[in-house]
Parts: sequence; C-alpha cells; structure tokens
Amino acid sequence: MGFLTIGIGLAVAVYFLCEGFFKNIKNPGSKNEFESLENDEQELIKANELHQYLGITKEDVRELMKAHSDIPHISINGKTYYAKEKVREWLFNMSD
Repeated sequence: MGFLTIGIGLAVAVYFLCEGFFKNIKNPGSKNEFESLENDEQELIKANELHQYLGITKEDVRELMKAHSDIPHISINGKTYYAKEKVREWLFNMSD
C-alpha cells in the first residue's frame, strides 16, 4: 500500500511539472504569477503613501496637489487612491 501511494504521488508531481514545462514551451514570453506581482502598473497607493513613492516630503505632495489639481486619481468609498503608472506618466508629461 505504501509503494502505491508513493507511486501515485510521484505520477501526480511529474504530471504537474511537465504541464508547467509544456505551457512555457508553447508561450515562452508569458509571465508567471510571481513575475506579474512585480509589475506595478495597476497598483494603487493611498494619498498618504504618495510622498514615499515620489521620494518627496508630505508637505511637497500637498503643495503639488494644490498647484496641479489634474493629478490622476481615483476615489473609492470617499478615499483617494493613485495608480502608480498613471502618476509616473503624469509626472513625465509635466516635464515636457
């Protein structure tokens, strides 16, 4: 009974390993779950975290928001969030 359990366990492990291997052969440019976590395009940050992301003080962020009300943001349940990629693009376009 023990050998049968070990054999079934090995067969299942080989199946899943080979399935992942062959998926990558069919689509080598695809990202796995861990690589997609590194991408911050859709990551939202709170208003009080914006200064850390931009590398400036909280006071500088307040002044920036007063001077430029067009900073891209989204409001969810009365709280303001900023998409990292959109803020990055906005800053880049400001320098033009």
